[in-house]
Amino acid sequence: ACCAGPVHRDVRVIMVGMAHSGKTTILRLLRHDIRTKVCGGRPVELVSQSGPGRLVSFASWDFEGPCVPEPTRLHHYRKRPDAVIFVVDSSNREQLSEARGHLKQVVSAVGTKDSPVLVLANKQDLPMALSAPELADALQLHALPAGLWCLQTSCGLSGRGVFEGFEWLSA
Repeated sequence: ACCAGPVHRDVRVIMVGMAHSGKTTILRLLRHDIRTKVCGGRPVELVSQSGPGRLVSFASWDFEGPCVPEPTRLHHYRKRPDAVIFVVDSSNREQLSEARGHLKQVVSAVGTKDSPVLVLANKQDLPMALSAPELADALQLHALPAGLWCLQTSCGLSGRGVFEGFEWLSA
């Protein structure tokens, strides 16, 4: 008898974070074609990559300023994602409180009981970047279910840490 190969399915990932945290840089690092459309009054970057029997789709948008979109109203939240990637600029200490609030909002909106949350602590190449333990505390990651989140330090420009984070998601 012959064993069948792995079962493939479509994978839906949302990538969110504060403006200028490095989401687009990370998407470009993955060498995807990026399409932008307006959704809920905000630009949303859409990325799809297909392979044999598999489609991975990313929807990425910014949280910025006083007009932060209500996550439950955005089209890409209507179907629960398989994973959430939250990108944070680890050198921007002034935005951490706001970033923490948005992360909580996203987790609440998508119901991540079974969906892993990858936090990419981006811009680790900058001199004022916070360490992983400092960011975990500032974002209150320990309040999320154990085993369903990972904080990965990264640099979107060089790719350092980005692929390790994606490996954790695929495990």
